[in-house]
Amino acid sequence: KSADIKQAKEMQKNILKETNALQEKTLEDFLSQKESINKNILNELEKLYGEEYKNFTKVQKAYLEKNLNNFQVITQKVLNRLGYPKLAAKLRIGGVNIVEFMFHPDGSITNLKITSSSGYEVFDKYSLELIEIAYKDYPRPTTSTKLKFNVNYQAY
Repeated sequence: KSADIKQAKEMQKNILKETNALQEKTLEDFLSQKESINKNILNELEKLYGEEYKNFTKVQKAYLEKNLNNFQVITQKVLNRLGYPKLAAKLRIGGVNIVEFMFHPDGSITNLKITSSSGYEVFDKYSLELIEIAYKDYPRPTTSTKLKFNVNYQAY
């Protein structure tokens, strides 16, 4: 009897795995057929990634097009929560830098770096610290994807 229960549980686990795999595959198929609706986002992505963007899969492009604004909004919320860098506030300076990293389906990140400096070390260092906190709230990709976006600092 316990062998039957064990076998039934194993079958149930396999069915659940297959169902999840099918749902992910269906989502990927849907996303890969999606046409870009917002030309501004597409232009921004092409500006950020350059020629490299053309080499991304349809699924990666759809993920980036759908979530570019989310990454920036979530990052800005974390910045607001942590507060403006004290030195930058004291000097009343602002700037924009571009961060880049690989974001993986398991929620981890690798190769975090600044690809375009704000011109101020205080912002560049702060952005790296900021991403280390903020990325945990980003929507996860179904496949490892390079994220690249602006982090804005507005002087007060």
